Amino acid sequence: MPKRQAILLILMGLAVIYAAFTLIGGDSTASTPRTTAKDFTELLEGVKKSTELNALTEVEEHRITLLSGEESPDPLLKRDPIQGDADSTARQGDTRFVYSGFLRIGAKRLAVINNSEYSEGELVDETGYTLLTIAPGQVTLEGRSAENGGTDKVAIPIQEDIISFVEDKNEQ
Repeated sequence: MPKRQAILLILMGLAVIYAAFTLIGGDSTASTPRTTAKDFTELLEGVKKSTELNALTEVEEHRITLLSGEESPDPLLKRDPIQGDADSTARQGDTRFVYSGFLRIGAKRLAVINNSEYSEGELVDETGYTLLTIAPGQVTLEGRSAENGGTDKVAIPIQEDIISFVEDKNEQ
């Protein structure tokens, strides 16, 4: 065995013997530190002071409320088309209107009808119909009926045609 290997083996042996002595025999005079109630209250006071010094800014508080609320900060979030405020008194569908998109920015809702954006209460094109409610799955419009002259409520379901959108992009 070369001299270098013998020296390394001797040093490793001494290290193992020292580790065994320290772990098994150890120093009997050393005691484990005990945590007292005073230490805990000092720690608690330090945490409180640190929290007060590093208080959240108004912007950070607003971000937390956005993230913790039910409203999604993503205005283009895909939702279940069935979800929404359905008006049971409205008749379903009208070929003059195509509801093709829903957009939510904060509390404001926008609907894309006939390739134009509308919010609740706005007049839709020059049809005489007003947008009553906007939901991810459908919109409700109200206007004068051409047949009987009375008020007419129409519920228009969303029509998302993703396939034709992809085909249009591929053709260009």
